[in-house]
Amino acid sequence: MATTDPIPASIAATAGPAAPPPASLPADKIEAAARLYLRRKHRLEHPNGEFDSGGRWYPSAAEYQVCCIGIRAPSRAHPYSYMVHCRTVEHICWLTEELSDDDVGAVRCRARELEATGDYR
Repeated sequence: MATTDPIPASIAATAGPAAPPPASLPADKIEAAARLYLRRKHRLEHPNGEFDSGGRWYPSAAEYQVCCIGIRAPSRAHPYSYMVHCRTVEHICWLTEELSDDDVGAVRCRARELEATGDYR
């Protein structure tokens, strides 16, 4: 009967620490994302971007995230389609690289709590 040997220390040391699961994220990242969402929602802060000569708003390269791919291209009839999207909780979670789709609910819940108290500035 063969026994399995534990992983040698030299190999285990090079493997590095395991990534924490999304549920173990520090509350401060969720807090910061909720505050950013509320500042954008209440127009205290604006997404990075610029207007073209037709009055259509486009996000900057740093603001544009994977979640923006499916958004309707701005037109004269809908010039703020990207701007509206860049104010959503989903977009804020993409901007905060440590947050995932699983954290959207936690950010939304914390934003509701902050908005109820009025303490989000």
